[in-house]
Amino acid sequence: GSFDDRIVHPLMCVELCNGCSIGCWFCGISAEKYQGYWPYTKENAQLWKGILTVMHELFGSAAGTGFCYWGTDPCDNPDYPKFTQDFRDVLGGLPQCTTAAPLKNVDLTREILSLSNKDPNIVNRFSVLNLKLLRQIHATFTPEELLTVELVLQNKESFNKKSMAGRAITRKEKLEAKQKPLDKLMSELSESPSSIACVSGFLLNMPLGRIQLITPKRAGEKWPLGYAIIAEAYFKTVDEFRQAILDLLESHAHSNVLKQEKISLRGDVVYKKKDKEWTLSTYYCTLPIEDAQMIKVLGYIAEDKYSYHEIISKVSSEGGNVFAAMGSINELYEKGFLSEI
Repeated sequence: GSFDDRIVHPLMCVELCNGCSIGCWFCGISAEKYQGYWPYTKENAQLWKGILTVMHELFGSAAGTGFCYWGTDPCDNPDYPKFTQDFRDVLGGLPQCTTAAPLKNVDLTREILSLSNKDPNIVNRFSVLNLKLLRQIHATFTPEELLTVELVLQNKESFNKKSMAGRAITRKEKLEAKQKPLDKLMSELSESPSSIACVSGFLLNMPLGRIQLITPKRAGEKWPLGYAIIAEAYFKTVDEFRQAILDLLESHAHSNVLKQEKISLRGDVVYKKKDKEWTLSTYYCTLPIEDAQMIKVLGYIAEDKYSYHEIISKVSSEGGNVFAAMGSINELYEKGFLSEI
């Protein structure tokens, strides 16, 4: 759907704090409570610059698509401008900033905006949680200061729909358990499970020294936060970080769906028969399946217990066309119907 077209797939994002002080009820990635920030000390700055250098050496200008928040708010780290200045010095441009606390430290926010004015390609964002905050923002900042700031209206009066992911799903489930009416809640949420995740690459948490390989996924039972964690590693030094990146790429960056223990449909894909016609359907579209060999293969895949080779073996034992079956599985994989994670 159109929601997915807005995912921009940056290469990395970085958490410079542990947790978030805001605690939005609709947080799509269920950010943990704020536990402190990673200060810009001499030792930390050396590690930070080394990590940025490694990213630039390995990925070139693509590393510059990253940003410095995730389950965190930039304004929770008073040293945020120092980290982003290094980001620009090493990677060639400032990272985009999104904050739900622009008034927490107005001087800090103005410093962030001032740095961004030197890079005309950057549009920062303020998440506006209520009308009171909206009025305070306009009373505090001049029109010139807000010229390159997008106000993301998250107040209940807004027509913007919040993602059905993370904490929003938890809130919905709690209301359902108490048999409470959902009309008010659902008026603010997207109709189907979605995601606010946009990174296809690396999530770094600097306080924990952790790196995760992630990719957006529509929120569901397996990945309720709207992104999949494919693998993770830990580091304390620049050399350990470089090795962690290389190991993650070597082991997990290339899809191996056809070598998995079992082949299954993507979580939001439904295979069913209606009025003598087999279909593959998602929330957004339905695809009729007319090829007999494809129908046979999908029947095995829908059982969610056979590997690629087991399915081919079954087709062969039944006297079916093995090459057609292989082609059917490859077609389903190439068109994105199969689960890779």
